[in-house]
Parts: sequence; structure tokens; C-alpha cells
Amino acid sequence: MHYSLARVCAVLNRPEAAFDHYQHALERYRGLGDLASTAQVHNGLGGLCQRLGRDDEAFDHNQRAVQLYRRSGHLAGQACALNNVGWLRAAKGDYRQALRDCREALTLLQGTGNRGPEAATWDSLGYIHRRLGEHQEAFACYRRAIDIYRELEDRYNEADSRCSLAEAYRAAGDHNAARQLWQQALDVFDELGHPARRASAAAWICHTHSRPLS
Repeated sequence: MHYSLARVCAVLNRPEAAFDHYQHALERYRGLGDLASTAQVHNGLGGLCQRLGRDDEAFDHNQRAVQLYRRSGHLAGQACALNNVGWLRAAKGDYRQALRDCREALTLLQGTGNRGPEAATWDSLGYIHRRLGEHQEAFACYRRAIDIYRELEDRYNEADSRCSLAEAYRAAGDHNAARQLWQQALDVFDELGHPARRASAAAWICHTHSRPLS
């Protein structure tokens, strides 16, 4: 219950209450010796810290989650936490180690049937390759993420990855392809009623309209 309340408080933008409930959950799961659930709480804390811009704390929580999931033999959880670690490394500019983390996450996910985490990891790999200037690799990774999200009928994340792919095309100088992808994402955000992401996609469409077609 404390873990569930923490997640609800995080969604409601009540971070102090979320931290309090996460701490209570940690104490109880540790008392039970439940490694996988303890790791799950660290994962949640990592996500909350990241949203608050506390990336160093987020990194520490996700690293702890990786260790606990590994000890418990929970492959999917370990992969998710590794993807988070890789993403945070990439945010700090440590792209080569981030690449290794996310590739290891994909290897762990093989055969588990956890398609959502697989898509998220492909999306992370797309970001890393984009930041490395490896455009073709970035395109391929983002498209793998989009294909899986479409298969799962996860329209929000499919549209979100389309925005990321659009950014990759923009970085490569193909503004026409970028504009088309942002428009596709915008249509989905309109249907889903997601104003923040809609505004972001719309802004990029306006920006690329001021650039020459590739």
C-alpha cells in the first residue's frame, strides 16, 4: 500500500508525500527480505528523483535497483533499471558506457516477453546514437521502438518516440521527414488530449516550417 500510495502521490505532483511512502515501503520490504520489491521501490525513487532534476540521486537509486534485481534473479527488472542507468549516463554525456548499459538491458530482455521495456530501451539507444552523431543507427533504433509500441497499441509512447525520431532527422538535416513525424505525433496527442506534448510537437512543426525542405 505504501508503494502504491507513493506512485499516486508522484503522479499528483506531491513529491514529499511520495518520498515518505517510498521510504516506508523500503523499510517493510527490507524487513521481509524481499529483494525484487525493494529494487522496485528504488526504481520508483529513481524516477521521482529524475523528474525533480536530482539526477545523481536518481542514478544511485537505479544502480541499487540493478544490484538487487541481479541478486534476486529478476531479469526484466534488472533490464529496466539498466536502461534507466544508461539513460542517466547519456544525460551526463557518458555515451559509450550508456550504450553498453542499454545493450546489456536488451540482451537480458531476450526471451522474457517484456515488450514495453524493450521498446523503451530501443528508444534510449536511439537517443544515445543521435547524441553520438550516428544518424542511421538512431533512425533504426527509434523505428524499432515505434514498431513495438504500435504492436502494443501504446499510442502515447509510439507518438513520443515519433517525436524523438523527428529530432534525429532534424539533427541529420532532413527537416521534411522531421516535420512529417512531428505532425503524426501531434495528431495522436490531439486525440489523446495531452496538451503538454501537443504544444511541444506543434512548436517543432512551426520551427521546421521556417527551414528549407531537405
